Amino acid sequence: MFHNRYSIKCPALQWFAIGSFCLLIGCRESPPQARENSEEDLLDILTVNEPLRYMGSRLTDSSWAKVTFPAPPETVDPSTWTPDGPTIQRYQKADMILLNGAHYAQWIEQAALPITRLFNTTEAYKERWIQRSSVTTHQHGPEGEHEHGIYAPMTWLDFQLAADQATSIAKILSDRWPDHAAKIQAQLVSLRADLLQLHHSMLLIATKLDGIPLLASHPVYEYLAKAYRLDLRAMHWEPEELPPPDQWEALDA
Repeated sequence: MFHNRYSIKCPALQWFAIGSFCLLIGCRESPPQARENSEEDLLDILTVNEPLRYMGSRLTDSSWAKVTFPAPPETVDPSTWTPDGPTIQRYQKADMILLNGAHYAQWIEQAALPITRLFNTTEAYKERWIQRSSVTTHQHGPEGEHEHGIYAPMTWLDFQLAADQATSIAKILSDRWPDHAAKIQAQLVSLRADLLQLHHSMLLIATKLDGIPLLASHPVYEYLAKAYRLDLRAMHWEPEELPPPDQWEALDA
């Protein structure tokens, strides 16, 4: 129940706690721990979102690589974030840039980045990208208007696909730095096990939600809905903004 003057009168409408998945979407990386080597000695691997940073960090270690998603903490929507000039330069100097695919981070198409260091982590799974029926435009606070593109970009919300994405990252890293391949593959076993455990847990949760209408704050959870057969209905609610009266009235209708 929301504590405001707009209450939901429809008792059949259930609310789903999608916020529990924020750890895989937008949480910031932990403070760096002490390293054996100096920062200058480490390979610099940059990503375009936090899930890729998480997977890349799980597959490497701080003795030879540093994996970073350099968006500032106050970024509202990493998928539509555009880096400033100094951050673009940082991407240009990176040893590797991990892309998400499915048209995530569209600024990549406009930036002058070294193509030999760009790696699409879902390229091998393009047939599993979800194509949207239409393109919608709206605004996230001060960041201005943006479009939700032709493909749903948040592939990792299908945890089985996320596990396959981790396998792709492991191959990319191993092919580029074969001296570390054995350790990367060992770390992959652990990472895939964790992601597949999430997948199986979500399948169990989904059985309890069968036939129950669920609400999502934005139309970005397509992979979650498809993978776990959820009746998910998307709104356009902005962070730190109370939905306007007409949206509450639509829920009461």
